[in-house]
This record gives sequence, structure tokens and C-alpha cells, in this order.
Amino acid sequence: MKFLTASRLLLTRTISILGGALMIDLPQFPHRHNVDGTYDSICVRCFVTIAHVSIEAELTEFEASHTCDPIHLYRVSQSYSAPPSFS
Repeated sequence: MKFLTASRLLLTRTISILGGALMIDLPQFPHRHNVDGTYDSICVRCFVTIAHVSIEAELTEFEASHTCDPIHLYRVSQSYSAPPSFS
């Protein structure tokens, strides 16, 4: 069982379900464990893989120093369209 540490930043995301809201905590940098035993850290804001390391604990240093590129954020925001509204 993994425990969240103080070094792990959490974002609160709201998911709207049939008019109600469900609050869940998602890590700002989810970790992906690859088949070759390495780990990736992905920024949920800009969707960039910010680090690729052999030891998962090494990801925190990269996560602490990550800053999203504003131009990339703009491009990401323009590539996704809003879902259709049913009114």
C-alpha cells in the first residue's frame, strides 16, 4: 500500500455526474511504471512526461522543479474541444 507524502502535491478535481459533483483527489504528477522497470512522471496540467528514471523516488526532484510551458498549455487547450451540450 502506498502512502502519500508531503512532497506529493495533490489537485482537487471536480467531476460532474448527473447534476451532482463528486470530489476526488488526483496526483498532479501520476507515475507510470513501465515494462522495463523504469518510471515516468506525467504532469496532468500540460500532459508532458517530465521525467523518466530507474528509481521512483527520484521523480520528486523533477516534479518540484517542473513549470508548465505557457505556449504548450495554450496549444493543448486548443487541441481539445468541449463535449456537446444536451439542452
